[in-house]
Amino acid sequence: MAKTDSTQRYDRQLRLWKAHGQARLEASHILLLGATAAGTELLKNLVLPGIGEVTIVDDQPVTGSDVGNNFFVQSTGTTDRRCDVVAANLRELNEDVHIHAVFEDPERYIQRNLDTLSRFSLISTSLPRATLHSTLSTACWQQSIPLVAITLAGFVGYLRIQVREHTVIESHADAKDDLRLDRPFPALERLAATFDLDCADSMEHGHIPYAIILLKFYQCWRTENPDKARMSFADKKAVRYAITQAMRNSDEENFEEAEKNALRALNPTEIPSVIQALFDCSACQNLTSQSPDFWIIVRALRDFVQQEGEGQLPVSGGVPDMKTDTVSYVKLQST
Repeated sequence: MAKTDSTQRYDRQLRLWKAHGQARLEASHILLLGATAAGTELLKNLVLPGIGEVTIVDDQPVTGSDVGNNFFVQSTGTTDRRCDVVAANLRELNEDVHIHAVFEDPERYIQRNLDTLSRFSLISTSLPRATLHSTLSTACWQQSIPLVAITLAGFVGYLRIQVREHTVIESHADAKDDLRLDRPFPALERLAATFDLDCADSMEHGHIPYAIILLKFYQCWRTENPDKARMSFADKKAVRYAITQAMRNSDEENFEEAEKNALRALNPTEIPSVIQALFDCSACQNLTSQSPDFWIIVRALRDFVQQEGEGQLPVSGGVPDMKTDTVSYVKLQST
C-alpha cells in the first residue's frame, strides 16, 4: 500500500504512538497565553508532529529581549505584534497546522471566554501573573482541561502541570509471555501429555517446546510438593537446575530457553496490584454516560475477570517464537 503524504511525513512518530495517537494529536486544539520564548518552544514541539490547531493570545510588541531569546522572533525594525510574528514563523514548520494569533491581553481573553475554555484540549501559560493563574487554574480544573504553567528566569525554570486525570489506553508496552503454568488450560495439559521427556529420539527431544518443558517440570514439582501454596525462589532455582541437567547435549536450545525463562514463567498467576487498584477505583465501579473510554475498558476487563475469567485476566492468545519443529509449534499454537 502506497503511503500518503501524511504517513510519509509522520512515519517515525506513527511507529511510536500509532495511528490512534496521531489522530488524537491532529484533533487537539492548544491555547497559548503569552508568546514568550518558553511558550513558543512548547508550541514548536507540538506543531512539528502535527497538532491540529493552535491559538496564541498575546498583547505585546516585539522587543529587543524577544529577538535575543526567542528563536521564532526576528527584528523587522517596526512595531510588529509578537503573536503575529510567532504565528507566522510557526506556520512555516508545518502548513497542515491551523495557527491563530489573537492580539489581546491574555487575562482579559480568559475572563471573556471563561465559560467556553472546554473547546481547548490543553492550555499553557508562561505569564507570571498570580491572579491569572488563580482564575485560570480554577476554570481548567472545573472544566477538566489540562493546564501547563511555565516560567523562566535565566537558567532557572518553573513548571506546573495541573490535570485531573490522564489515562493511556495504547501504552505499547513490551508484551510478556503469559504461560500460566500454575493454572494451565486443559488443552495445554493434554498437549503436554503427548510429549515424552525421556524419549529415545534425540532429535525429538531437542524439539520439545520450552513451554512444554517448563510445564512438565512444574508438574513434577507440584507432585512432590502438594502442600506448598507457591514456589519459593529456591524451588525455582532447583527446577531450573533440573532442566539444565536434563539436557542431553549443548545443542538443545529449547532446554536453554526453558532454563532462561524458568524464574519468570514459574511465577504464580495473579492480577497485578496496579490493575487491581484500577478495578477498585470508584471511576471503574460507577460508570456514567460521561465516563472516558479508558474506564469503560477497565470496567469491561473487571467484569470479565469476575464473570468469565475465573478470577484471572484474559490472555493475548499469542505464542512466542521458540526453538522447536514446525509441527510441535503449530500444535502449541492451536491449543
